[in-house]
Amino acid sequence: MSQYLYLSLSPEALMFSMLPPDEFGRYLAIGDDQTTRAQAMFMEIDPEVEAAGLSLAEGKARCVPHEDGSARKSVYVGIYRVLEQLPPDCFRRLHLVTQDGIVLSLDPTDPPTPSGQSRHLYQEICPVTARVASLLSPSEFSAYVTDPSNPLYLPRVFFSDLKLGNLAENPDDPDAANLPYDGLPHVRRVLGQIRPGGSKRTKIERRMTRPELFYYLVDSGFYLGDATTLRCYRMPPEDQLIGEYRRWWNSANRAERY
Repeated sequence: MSQYLYLSLSPEALMFSMLPPDEFGRYLAIGDDQTTRAQAMFMEIDPEVEAAGLSLAEGKARCVPHEDGSARKSVYVGIYRVLEQLPPDCFRRLHLVTQDGIVLSLDPTDPPTPSGQSRHLYQEICPVTARVASLLSPSEFSAYVTDPSNPLYLPRVFFSDLKLGNLAENPDDPDAANLPYDGLPHVRRVLGQIRPGGSKRTKIERRMTRPELFYYLVDSGFYLGDATTLRCYRMPPEDQLIGEYRRWWNSANRAERY
């Protein structure tokens, strides 16, 4: 049986497994007896990676079939500050799992051309989980939050940009009332407090988010960045989600909205 190395991003954990990505995603979401229901998000990691401070050799040696010959589902290697300890060239595909255990896999790409919109709303996913309004593009935001010269910074961050519609240019636009945010008036107020040309470039809109994920809110995609690199996992356009990935999309949209 093959061995895989996975980084769970919510919550953060590094583990070896003998399950391929689709089966591992189903295992995370609904468990062995299919009595649990939880969304999950994980990334494939080069199984030959070397990283000081992580018990990779020990974990790999323990990832062997059970006595009955069945695949070993998970062998934990680390659960704390894992993302920052991995080298930048070891990250592979990103897998988005719905509450029904259906997996959508995204390949890493170069970041897209900046959209030019005035405001953005970012959901930090790992290692922190704040939601942040910003005037910065995804590449600028990644560079800003991972800059060691800042008093508060993250060595590496995984985040997504969220849909804003007309609020990106005009936080008071009434036509954006259909955006599925709980507490939309607060989102509007925070967006209004960061103005192009002003001194404030970022502002936390929500300090802590619930562990449920939010696929229906993702705009261009997911980003993994540090002080020197940035890679993107682009979300497929909605017509492709409705068509080619319809089963996943329907399952993702049954999740509770917030």
